Amino acid sequence: MFPPAADKLGIPLNEIWISKKYKEFEEYILYHELREIKHRAEGLSVDQAHELATKETEEKYRGDPKYEKLRREINIASKETMTKLLGIDEKLFQKIKENRPYHTIDELPEKIPTLNKQLFKK
Repeated sequence: MFPPAADKLGIPLNEIWISKKYKEFEEYILYHELREIKHRAEGLSVDQAHELATKETEEKYRGDPKYEKLRREINIASKETMTKLLGIDEKLFQKIKENRPYHTIDELPEKIPTLNKQLFKK
């Protein structure tokens, strides 16, 4: 989990918590999180470590159907994924990111009233 989101949920730095909701994706999440911790330990900033871990995880698991399903999950989808898959712009991505976590897709228009709900039916 990207540290600002972890901070919001009260998860200590370098701890990995996986919700039951994401149990089926545990392998991918752990790989990413451990890579991110490793890169921070090597001196990279939080943002640099996150970006590098994301790249490495995508390279390792790209094409795996379960991983592709995880990539589209609204609470963790990257800007690049959301832009490519949904055609959203930077401003909307920032609003979505700032209002995470979402417990259901129906929370999106509640938290972001200007959102076109049809975007997430793709």
